[in-house]
Amino acid sequence: MKRKILLATIIVTLLITGCGKTAPADTNSQPREQSEASPALDTKAHPPEGTFQFSPHNLKDIVGFRPIENQSFMVDLNSWGKVKFVSGKLTGGNHIPVVFYLTDKDGEILYDFQANLPYMVDVKAVSFEDVSKDGLKDIIIIVDDAYPGQGNNPLATVYFQKSDGSFANDLVLDQKINDSKNNRDVKTVESYLSGPRAQ
Repeated sequence: MKRKILLATIIVTLLITGCGKTAPADTNSQPREQSEASPALDTKAHPPEGTFQFSPHNLKDIVGFRPIENQSFMVDLNSWGKVKFVSGKLTGGNHIPVVFYLTDKDGEILYDFQANLPYMVDVKAVSFEDVSKDGLKDIIIIVDDAYPGQGNNPLATVYFQKSDGSFANDLVLDQKINDSKNNRDVKTVESYLSGPRAQ
């Protein structure tokens, strides 16, 4: 009986002294939260998550794009061959810009015209004519400025096709056409461009 009590006392003593032992000291003196890579200390620039911008390859990838069917045409544009000229609007925001593209039959974007026109315009006419007389079809676009307070004022813009297939827009010439009011229709624009006043 004494032996059992002695054994129980030794076990209790060992348990009590074992509980009093401390964990081994942490040999890494650097605080744990600083030992891991901290974004504040990272000098590399990283784009914010979820904000990657990309150029769409197909019309269906453009958020808010609405085609203007009656001002979109299949056309043979010299080195481009048979392509679709697509007029449309971007309706995703407060401003509604007009946009123009060349696409294939499946809507794959081949060329973006980067139109420099006011917001809220309606496309009135599109014509494909060699107005520069260099054997390449150019593009005349006439829009109505429907912005509140502007009335329906026509604006013309001309894209001249270059030998490499790209298109050049002369903003100074566009201004001359519009200031002279030779922008009511395609024939008026063509007549102006063929005369000495356009030079």
